[in-house]
Amino acid sequence: MHRAVGVVVVLSLALLPSCKKKEDAQAASGAGTELASTAPVTSVDEMLKRSFEALGDEYFAADIDINYVRADGTLDPTYGELTVETGKHPRPKPPRPADDPNRPVGAPAPPDNSEQITMMETVMAKCPQITWQKGEVTVRRDASCSMFRSRMLKRPRCSIVSILAAARDAGAPANALAKVSFDAVFGDDGVQTWSLSIDDSPRDIHFRHEGKDDCEAIVEKP
Repeated sequence: MHRAVGVVVVLSLALLPSCKKKEDAQAASGAGTELASTAPVTSVDEMLKRSFEALGDEYFAADIDINYVRADGTLDPTYGELTVETGKHPRPKPPRPADDPNRPVGAPAPPDNSEQITMMETVMAKCPQITWQKGEVTVRRDASCSMFRSRMLKRPRCSIVSILAAARDAGAPANALAKVSFDAVFGDDGVQTWSLSIDDSPRDIHFRHEGKDDCEAIVEKP
């Protein structure tokens, strides 16, 4: 059984202003306040909303993977995991060195290494990785921040609940655990997409659903 159908989603995001701290979980500088205790979070939409809000101005969401989400939009307590990989906004390129008024016209100018330095900073930078499991969040602060991770995801317009509902309408197995990813399209500025899959080889179930994130914007409650 194999199906591929287009749909829309709603993934709102933001990180706990507070959630139970783990010994190995600390908020990265510039990636939101330190996490403290609060009630467990089960809604994937709430996890996404909080993750986006935690990034601040220094980092951006680059890849989002949601593994084993239930039909009601909650992360499965046994198998579920939501991961947000992030990138870092490059700092503004420094201005070129001031020209020496005593340099003869046509003489070589002093070397400008600012571009190489900026590139090296980007390659060596560390970015937070946000992971949700069992209602709690962990922020790893030393994850790699590759210079190739430059696709800046905006907060999704569609919700995970909408994705799952559309998938069910398209024939997704009832009450199955799904994997969902949210991504940006290379070469198509501003287009964000999501994809949903359900796989169970012993039962010969393989379902796919893909589409653009083009839902009507949702007005959040004040």
